[in-house]
Amino acid sequence: MKPGDINTRRDGEEPQAPEKLVAALEELPARRVFVPPAIDAAVLLAAHRHLTGPRRREFGALLAWLKWPAWAAACLVVVGLVCFFKKPGGVTSTVALMDLNHDGRVDILDAFQLTRELQSGQKPPSGLDLNSDGVVDQRDVHIIASQAVKLEKGGRS
Repeated sequence: MKPGDINTRRDGEEPQAPEKLVAALEELPARRVFVPPAIDAAVLLAAHRHLTGPRRREFGALLAWLKWPAWAAACLVVVGLVCFFKKPGGVTSTVALMDLNHDGRVDILDAFQLTRELQSGQKPPSGLDLNSDGVVDQRDVHIIASQAVKLEKGGRS
């Protein structure tokens, strides 16, 4: 504030106000305003609705915000259970894919069939790219053959 400003307060001085404003403020408590009971009731009802409404909405919004983390946690639990009980590496689907002659097991005959397809120039299914190098070749035959002669743990010898 500037030193010459009339609104600047100095020690021992009261702020200056226009005389009309001072007179109107002094007159306020003495003057009584009549409010009809119907209008008074309507104002009170509107104030009651306004003051009690947001709390209910805030509580509803709070519940909505609490539902999202609960749904997210439930989804994570489901995904975790699926990952926990899933066989590692998708063994079932890979074994079914390696069973080329569809006899229900992966054996040396499946490796032999893929070798014959490769030597005859037939294009084998791209799903048989077992080592994921982008080409179905003799290395994929070796994977099928090694699966065919693999011994299961806990089996009889």
